[in-house]
Amino acid sequence: MRMQWTATFTQDCKIIAKRPGLADGLDGLELLTAVRERIEAGPCWLLLLDNADSLAVFGVGRTRSGRDQGQDTENKQSLYDFVPRGPAGTVLWTNRGKRISSSLVGGRRAINVASMTEGEARILLETVMCREIAEEESYNAMALLAELDLLPLAVSQAAAYMERTATPIGEYLSKLKRRRKRWQLVSETESDRYRRQSVSNSIMQTWDISIEHIWQENQIAYNILHSLSFVDSQNIPFNSVLLQHFSFLRLRTSGERHGAYEMHKLVQEATWYNLSQEGGRTDHWHFSEVALRAATSLFPERRRELWGECERYLRHAQLAAGWARLCRGGLEAAALLTQVWREKEPKHPGTIWSMADLATAYHAQGRYEGDEKILVEALALRRDVLGKKHPNTLQPMHDIAIAWNSRQRCPEALVIMQGYFQLQCKPPDT
Repeated sequence: MRMQWTATFTQDCKIIAKRPGLADGLDGLELLTAVRERIEAGPCWLLLLDNADSLAVFGVGRTRSGRDQGQDTENKQSLYDFVPRGPAGTVLWTNRGKRISSSLVGGRRAINVASMTEGEARILLETVMCREIAEEESYNAMALLAELDLLPLAVSQAAAYMERTATPIGEYLSKLKRRRKRWQLVSETESDRYRRQSVSNSIMQTWDISIEHIWQENQIAYNILHSLSFVDSQNIPFNSVLLQHFSFLRLRTSGERHGAYEMHKLVQEATWYNLSQEGGRTDHWHFSEVALRAATSLFPERRRELWGECERYLRHAQLAAGWARLCRGGLEAAALLTQVWREKEPKHPGTIWSMADLATAYHAQGRYEGDEKILVEALALRRDVLGKKHPNTLQPMHDIAIAWNSRQRCPEALVIMQGYFQLQCKPPDT
């Protein structure tokens, strides 16, 4: 029986009521009671209550508005009263969260379905693609599974798409790494004989259902989730219990002294996609600004003893600043990146990347002199640390040429661009 909300439970009860042994014309509470008693009277039965995420309809707490999917639950009887009981049968609940194990189901009877291992995910990929992964595809296959966070639905949908369209694994992986194409791929609904026709098989739609439940349960957690989508998915430095219960966050097991959480990459994709479909640019601005302020608060006054702590948050600052530049927060982004830059030692990798981000922020604001100065310093550092032929060293050369060209320094821009192309065309070992 589908337990998304009251209406789906009632619909499935009506289907069961069509079987012999139940009186015709039943409706409402009489229908639910008759179905429960009919199941309980069976000699041996198993009832699966699928997607029982809205615990409020079973009398567990209330939603923030006191309503369940538009229906007033204040004066309605709890659906838990219509769940069959008895020694002859078993009720199996499926639920995205963990609260059910401390409310409707005994804690010791709950079974936590852990993430798939890489080996299990590879077997699933091969099974749905109807072929074994060739040795030359092995690297791309493991990279693809990592991009999909080993999530069964994501893996099976990717495999079904590749099998149906004869797309090589490497090509699919390349498309997946481009955000707009990624949204298109993970929004696809591939056929699945094990699912009801009315139930979406889209990864985005699946996450969107959970996001909707978060919004009903706790709007603060909903806002936190969307703000987190604008920072790094790793080393999230605080605990949000509700988000962890809905499997949006998971505790890292890296052995660090400080507790840190990580988020599924596809959760971030789902929240970005959700904002792009509904709230539009205004919500992007709002949540990126919240993320930027949170990242800024992680960098206190400049003290050497705090460098180790700040290093854990470096990626959060860089990504939050990057989003802020896109969402009209250029000045704030520049301030944060300057702070990050000054916190680290000159040749630290984070310093080099922060300098490049800061230069981009300055350029977007029309501060070309500051942009040029930082790019030249970043180029010198990358040549020193990475070598002049390293791909990450070539990028500042290209950026400097663009900056000089925009300031009408065309001859100098031409010289450095020629050097850029010469190095790019040479093999790495020459």
